Amino acid sequence: QDLGPVDAVRGLHARTAKQVMVELPDEQDVYALLRRVKREHANVIGDLAECCEGFTSWSQLQLQELLRLRVGIHTLMSHAVASQSQEPGRQGLVHTPLNVRRVLEVAVQDASHLCDRVYGEAPQVQLLGADKTKFEYFQEHVYFVVFELLKNAMRGLSLIHI
Repeated sequence: QDLGPVDAVRGLHARTAKQVMVELPDEQDVYALLRRVKREHANVIGDLAECCEGFTSWSQLQLQELLRLRVGIHTLMSHAVASQSQEPGRQGLVHTPLNVRRVLEVAVQDASHLCDRVYGEAPQVQLLGADKTKFEYFQEHVYFVVFELLKNAMRGLSLIHI
């Protein structure tokens, strides 16, 4: 029985497991393999979303666990690949130090653009403080959390005023 996206995701993960664990690439090839795996797995979330229709609560829990594991694996692979570059102010995915103000500005701009596109206008956001706040952390994580919070808040405000 062909399960479509379920079989596609299962096959992709089986091929990747074989490449990583069975073929055992040497140290020089590991980073090339990780870059290729990241590229090949880029659309897995969309395929998994197609699988969700008709899932029971048990299978929803299994999917949540799979997604949690995927985020962890993706973060480790991305960090390993990024560690190969010698970009100043970064150690892999970790920014040293992270310019929090800049990340917030980009998240505000992106959330505002999305809200304007979807609802025809976006609430004005004023950033107060955070001018000198810096620490070592994943820029992408801070951006994602702030963007999602802003997106949800802007959506709520826009729906109230429509």
